[in-house]
Parts: sequence; C-alpha cells; structure tokens
Amino acid sequence: MVSSRRKRVVESTMVVGYSGTEGAARAVVRAAGVVDPASELLIVYVREPAQSISSRIDDINHKDRQRQQAVLAQGRKLAHQAPADIETIAAVGDPADELLRIAGQRRAGLIVVGRGRAPRIELLHQSVCEKVVREASTCVLVVP
Repeated sequence: MVSSRRKRVVESTMVVGYSGTEGAARAVVRAAGVVDPASELLIVYVREPAQSISSRIDDINHKDRQRQQAVLAQGRKLAHQAPADIETIAAVGDPADELLRIAGQRRAGLIVVGRGRAPRIELLHQSVCEKVVREASTCVLVVP
C-alpha cells in the first residue's frame, strides 16, 4: 500500500530563499511541507544593495529594510504549517552568494529555491537558482 502522505526530509537546518515572487512562494510552501519537526527552517530574503555612480556599494535604507521585513513576514505566513522552528533572516548582497553563505554558516543539510518562470532577458545573466545549484556544497531542492 502506498501512502499519500509526503515523506519528511530529515535535515538539521533547511534554508529556503524567499523574495516574494511566485516561484519563491512555491519553494517556501514545499519546504514547509517536507521539513522534519526536529529541524529548523530558515527563510532568507536577500536584497541586493544599490550601487552608486562612483561604484561604491551602499547598504539598503530604512524603507527597504521595512519592506524586507514585510516580505519575510509573508514568507513566515506561507510556512505556517511547518512543524519545525521557523527563523527569518534579512540579508544584503548577491542573493545566491548569501544563500550559500548562510547555508554554510548554519551547516544546512538542504537549500530550497524556486525556479522563476520569466523569460531570460540577459543570456549571460545567471539565475539565483542556477548559481546555487552549481556552487552548493550541500543538497539543493529546486521547486518549479
């Protein structure tokens, strides 16, 4: 007999990237559905810093931080059924690099990312999903 229940993924920490997009929302919902109750679910929203004309990278302003916190609150809501502890993390930088850094720092057993469905505008521009898959030193779940 085959059970219709999804199997839980046993990982100490699961990192999921969330930016408020439909693909990211699917990733959070999937992560919340498979995370083990003894695990920790980290929902990470990474804002890219604005770059000035002088090529000096500026941090994000107060309004951007408030928006970041609002997006993370949406992500937490999407994961409401997760049986694990949920932590939200606001970061600034390259989204793929930050997801990889946080996963490494927190010794995550799994990184979950959504795959965008928008057509590629720049052929040379690598997506966050592609970069995480290529450079991760842990398992990656890509949610279509």
